[in-house]
Amino acid sequence: GTITSANGGIDGGTWSVTVSSIDAEAKNNITIGTGLTIDNSESTDKVVSFISRLGSFDSEMIELTGGALEIAAANDVRINEFTAINYERIAISALSDSAGYVTYDHEADATSGGMITGGTWSIKNTLLNDTFVTAYADIEIDTSISLDHVKLDLASTTGGFTAQAVNVTNGSDLNVRTATDIAIEHLSGKNSRIYMTSMHNYGRSVNSRTDATGGGRLVASSVELISCDTEVITFGDIVISEKLEASEDEDDPDPDPSLCMLMSVAGGFTLVDGAAETFLHVTDSEFAVYVATDIAADHVIVTDSNATFTALADAYGHSVVSIDSAVGGGDFNAKT
Repeated sequence: GTITSANGGIDGGTWSVTVSSIDAEAKNNITIGTGLTIDNSESTDKVVSFISRLGSFDSEMIELTGGALEIAAANDVRINEFTAINYERIAISALSDSAGYVTYDHEADATSGGMITGGTWSIKNTLLNDTFVTAYADIEIDTSISLDHVKLDLASTTGGFTAQAVNVTNGSDLNVRTATDIAIEHLSGKNSRIYMTSMHNYGRSVNSRTDATGGGRLVASSVELISCDTEVITFGDIVISEKLEASEDEDDPDPDPSLCMLMSVAGGFTLVDGAAETFLHVTDSEFAVYVATDIAADHVIVTDSNATFTALADAYGHSVVSIDSAVGGGDFNAKT
């Protein structure tokens, strides 16, 4: 079906969509107060689409099973409780240009937009189908985002990403691109891939350090990686306040090691909490830290692993991986 509000908004309480496609478009805000339940498990080619040309999208709850979900707003998008399972595609964007909303795949055309916020998001799939979450400003998940065999591209054009907890499991593929800080209280990954960057080129986020003119930090309390392939590149510091662990999956009879690379273009690496001892554990894994300034950790414990730590900088103050290219750098400080 088609729902159109050419000059106004769309307001609803509880919506239920079963084996159906919906195109809902409004000039102004779209608000679904109680929640939206979509069950297209019996007809996976169905698409449920919401477009706010000049306004925002707000829903207390969305439950998606099967089919595709597309949400595009010119301003903020808020989905408090979001559950998705066995879907074909998800695309959520808060982007606009001078004429109104633009979709995630035209992010390069966006000149403004809004935030994307949520409470608890749980996304699970049997196939690594495309999942896109793109905001012009910050992306904030108050409680947690959990991925179970999910491919998620999460991007902020000019802002950062904040979450209380991010859990990446069961062959998931998480890509995060921000212009400013990535702040995750608890980050865990198991048998998955995680790639995160916090860099920008004159204010717009980029995922390559060769294009970066500035950027943000990675700030976390705890990071736990089990048979996880992880790469983090920041322009600023990497700051972890409690623990960082990288290991292989002991429950797997033929486990893969964790492969972890943490790089700061112009900052340092800190695993120190003034109130308690902090630990970096690397077991049966490959681990590397490349920064331009100091490395500080209370206790570094490496077992049956290869670990590399460099605090080296070139003439521009940017990190390099080889001492042959370095003209400066920082100190390595640890108690043990």
